[in-house]
Amino acid sequence: MRLRWKKHPKPKGLAAVCSGPLGSDLTDGKTEYATVYPSDGDWHGPLRGWYWVSSSFGYVNTCNDKLMPTEAEAKAAAMAHVKNALTARKGNND
Repeated sequence: MRLRWKKHPKPKGLAAVCSGPLGSDLTDGKTEYATVYPSDGDWHGPLRGWYWVSSSFGYVNTCNDKLMPTEAEAKAAAMAHVKNALTARKGNND
């Protein structure tokens, strides 16, 4: 299975004027496993960090627990969580 990050589409029209950084979805082309979001960084205020959410293997939301300083760090943490969960699921099916 090949997991990849897919960037959220850019807003159009007036929504684009006040938009901040875009999030990304971790997908295999069929299933969405996790999503990375910026914490603010638009008209609400300055970018405070990045967090990720996953509901594929129990619900995990890191927005209140641990904001990460960069998008790359949030993506790496989400990817590690998903890979560990997929490995555990594969091990239970053997």
